Amino acid sequence: MEFNQKGNQPTSLYNYSSHNSSISRPCSISTASSTGSIISDPYNLSFLTDNPKHYNQLVEDLSIIDNVYDILSEEYENDTGLNDKQVLDVARYVAYKQQIISQIIQSETNYVNEFYDFQEIYATSIRDWLDTSEDKEVNAKMKSTPARKTLDTLFETFHHLSTLHSNFLKELNERFKIWGPTQLISDVFNNFYKDLATYNTFFNQHPEFVMTLDILYRLPSFAKFIEAAVHQLKHYSDPSTPDFTFLCQLTDNFRSLDKEWSERKKSCQSHLMVLEVYRTVQGCPVNVTLNRRLILFADLIKVDIDDVTATSDVRTYYLYSDHLIFCRKQKDKKDAPRKLVYKGSLNLRGAELKYLSPALVTKMCETKKSSLFKIGKKSTDSTSLPGTEAFGFELVTTEINAEAVAPMYFSGATIPPQVASGPVRRRHILRTRTAEEQKMWYESLEKVIKTISHASRKH
Repeated sequence: MEFNQKGNQPTSLYNYSSHNSSISRPCSISTASSTGSIISDPYNLSFLTDNPKHYNQLVEDLSIIDNVYDILSEEYENDTGLNDKQVLDVARYVAYKQQIISQIIQSETNYVNEFYDFQEIYATSIRDWLDTSEDKEVNAKMKSTPARKTLDTLFETFHHLSTLHSNFLKELNERFKIWGPTQLISDVFNNFYKDLATYNTFFNQHPEFVMTLDILYRLPSFAKFIEAAVHQLKHYSDPSTPDFTFLCQLTDNFRSLDKEWSERKKSCQSHLMVLEVYRTVQGCPVNVTLNRRLILFADLIKVDIDDVTATSDVRTYYLYSDHLIFCRKQKDKKDAPRKLVYKGSLNLRGAELKYLSPALVTKMCETKKSSLFKIGKKSTDSTSLPGTEAFGFELVTTEINAEAVAPMYFSGATIPPQVASGPVRRRHILRTRTAEEQKMWYESLEKVIKTISHASRKH
């Protein structure tokens, strides 16, 4: 729907754009729930009398309320206080509903503005750049390939979505202008809900969109085109003016702030993940503290020292800034979702971290021969990982209780008293699926172990 045609939109709610676009930028709206109205009208009922144009609508609404009041009075003629309360409740609920709709309108306005910026600044600029570029690589990889069609589909999809939200915002504003105690809003939301099916196109084609953007960013000329836009403000400033120097200084300041906030955002996310794991993992002993963060979590294979080729013992490991725990999926009913259940912790204080030795890697990659008379653990789910390489690490921890003693040390024998009462070193072999995952876990564990060990030496 065209917003820039006269008569199709209220001028008090929208600003018109001079760009060639069918979607105009909505500005912030001014409603009856503004700060001034709240101060002068503590009950938020000013919308009933502020607009003289809707006086007839107001009279009609009040007549309906009077009729409702008369009916309630006949039914509860011995309890007039209850009737008064009900009428006040109706007025209060209408005011609350108006405030909520006002908030939705403002939120939707911001959302449409983002769509507008994307189309005007990003989509239009890229299209113009592709049309005017004489780079041979651009012609070979974009102009004469299906990638260009996919990119156009992406921009058209965003155009349809922005139109959808703009129409929804327009209907909300039109309904809000004539708002009253008897006004309905559900039909507007119902129409919007039906139109949301447009998002299915975006989700279905999202993989193709990502692949096309990857092609774009691999083009050196496109990377220069994007970087040039970032520096335009500084380039168009006169170097002889003080503003140019200040802009250069502020550029560095903003970059530093962006880097700092990026780390803070990661810290906030990892802090929130501590809470999520504590709430979702059954029996999790690691609760939320001010300084605790979740560093990594993944499914790793606990390697059996007696059978290093087995890969069936898959556990979910959670590495915190001060703990390492592991969980397993609970085997419930067949159709029920499997929940993670806490199974144990590994003491990282004074732990020793090693990469897998070449000899151990060779054994882990050997093809296991089946035996007709095998005695021991069941291994029906034990299958070797693909490839001829094995990735992972060894973790030697110090356990202080007798239950932590590995059976391989005292199989079928009584634990000596001097061992049962003292610390025991235990060897854990954890297998990852890729070299990248191995590196990530090794480096993260190394940092956590150093931090914990350093803190323990302080105390």
